Amino acid sequence: TNTVSFIGHGKDSTVLTYSASANTAPHTFRINGAKYIIVRNMNIQATGQNNGWALNILNATYIKVAGCKIECAGNAASSASSNLAAVVLNGGATSITTTGSCDRNEIDTNIINGGYYGIVSAGAASSNINYYRNNKISNSYYAGIYIYSSQCAKVLNNKVSNRSSNTNSLGIYFFASSAS
Repeated sequence: TNTVSFIGHGKDSTVLTYSASANTAPHTFRINGAKYIIVRNMNIQATGQNNGWALNILNATYIKVAGCKIECAGNAASSASSNLAAVVLNGGATSITTTGSCDRNEIDTNIINGGYYGIVSAGAASSNINYYRNNKISNSYYAGIYIYSSQCAKVLNNKVSNRSSNTNSLGIYFFASSAS
């Protein structure tokens, strides 16, 4: 198996940013239908006020993201738009909760900041297993981690603190999913 790696020079030195104006292309960095990719040591930002997914893993497997800062920044930092998320694993290019085949992905040891969701994962099959480990997730409006549909999520040692402006926010929310 060949692995492709995107390795930055550090979270402060390598910054990818994009300000989406519509939901037709909300992503800053999208991995679409790929396998065996590593993303490390960079800052990935979505700055659109109403639309923005900093990192989108779309129908992809064996993706590892580690040591990154992934955030909804700029205008997105204080927005309550439900189409803002720092990390999205799903099966749709324009709808955040379109289920897809995202399997064996690892979101590990990242700083995840802002958005309506910090991480949202919409898996299509109970055999899909994704790992969320050792992340620091902060300033999400609604949910730090939102696991949607029939998938298995391994959520381990994450620290979640949401925006204090929303008293109805959730740390980790499993909707029609299984967890361990």
